[in-house]
Amino acid sequence: MKAKEQMYVTLLTAVILLPCWSVAEESPAAQEARNFLEQALGITVTTIVEKPSVTYDVIGLPYRLLTADATYDVWVSENASAIYGYARRGMFVNENLEGKTTADAISEDRAFATIVPVLNYLDLSTAKSDYHIDFQDMGGGAGNSLEGCFWSVSREMALNEKPCRTRTFIGVVAAASETVYIVRYSPSIPPENQLNVVITYQAARQAAQDWLAEEPYFTVASPILLDDDGEGEQVIAPQQNFFAIDEEEQTSPTATYYSWEIPFEWTEWGDAQFNGVVWVDIETGEVVGAGSNE
Repeated sequence: MKAKEQMYVTLLTAVILLPCWSVAEESPAAQEARNFLEQALGITVTTIVEKPSVTYDVIGLPYRLLTADATYDVWVSENASAIYGYARRGMFVNENLEGKTTADAISEDRAFATIVPVLNYLDLSTAKSDYHIDFQDMGGGAGNSLEGCFWSVSREMALNEKPCRTRTFIGVVAAASETVYIVRYSPSIPPENQLNVVITYQAARQAAQDWLAEEPYFTVASPILLDDDGEGEQVIAPQQNFFAIDEEEQTSPTATYYSWEIPFEWTEWGDAQFNGVVWVDIETGEVVGAGSNE
């Protein structure tokens, strides 16, 4: 074969193989992001940029942030086996809203049907009855304008028939179209302790009262325990104090514990009242964490 012909063959081979090389060089996280975009959202992208650092923000599990075509942000677990988040940049941009009111919004059923492929991809229930579906307005327009309106599809996770506090699925669908704008998925995390109740609910209430009396956030907030049926509720709670004043950046997975959940209320900003909960380890009686119940 002549040298010139050989050169053409070499170039042609390189062109044919180039797409295969590109796919092979893509990281597992990028492949997972691409699969999610295509299979769950019907979005085909060209370029995916991956941040090198690992974060635990919001989800409490390690993941990487990837951005596709400078438009779609995807949160992929560190081992590239799961999707924890998605967001489309520029919510409500380029939507045809002229003259449209809330009466023109897509139906609740259509909004849920839009989320079903995402649920299938995440291997979550696709039964509509398992989710809270709410129509919300960000207040972008005047009167009953459709601007800034969306459907929220949400669900709290559960494990061993116990609700997992802060572990949720949330999907946001534009009310003017069948466009998914946001997905957040915080899967259940197995508890560090066992479901062996040692501390009574009343003892847990006392532990919560003592903790509230010493927590700096409530120094002038007057927290009081709320009356209940005396039996209490057992939950799987995160080891997180959402009232911490100097909260540090999370650098390790969130630990969870079987806990008694103690409801309370507090007052601040004059006479504004808020509801919260304290989580107490059912085995040790130690406070695991606390958070708002709003």
